[in-house]
Amino acid sequence: HQDAGDDPITAAFDSDTLFVAYSGGFRHIQLTSNTTWNLRTTGAWISLPSVSSGEGDASFDILVDINSDSNDRVCFLNAVHNGRILATLVVVQEGKPDLLETDVTQLDVRPEGGSFVIQLTANQSWTVSVNVDWLHCNPQSGFGSGNITVVVDALPSSEPRTGYIKIAGASGKYVIITVDQH
Repeated sequence: HQDAGDDPITAAFDSDTLFVAYSGGFRHIQLTSNTTWNLRTTGAWISLPSVSSGEGDASFDILVDINSDSNDRVCFLNAVHNGRILATLVVVQEGKPDLLETDVTQLDVRPEGGSFVIQLTANQSWTVSVNVDWLHCNPQSGFGSGNITVVVDALPSSEPRTGYIKIAGASGKYVIITVDQH
């Protein structure tokens, strides 16, 4: 209830939107207010400070969890007075980057062939395919980072040859490794 002549009840965060990296962490927030307030969040991935209510201006840290999904996510941090939202901060957290990389993109192989290890760095499931029958990869699928062993058969003649290894991630991202044997 507000009497005539009273200042209107107000609250405002120091910005409208807070952008957070996928790694999360603590973020400093400022609230300017002329009344009592309680903090509420719509995201279970945001931890409020131990003191999440007060009166007047305040400064506090919120903890944003890591986002292990590749999709961005959004929630709201509200300053509430007597059940009424006075101020809203939109919190936008980016998704985890789409990671699929190898330590090599080309293998030069001697005529007698051999065994090679490709180091894969990934945060998703992946499959391996080859376009020729003289390249053999193990494992042919997996999740996350690991090593892929490539066995190259001996060259049957003096003619050089080229084959390709494709490592395709579930996200659609892929890496092509060129294998030249001569």
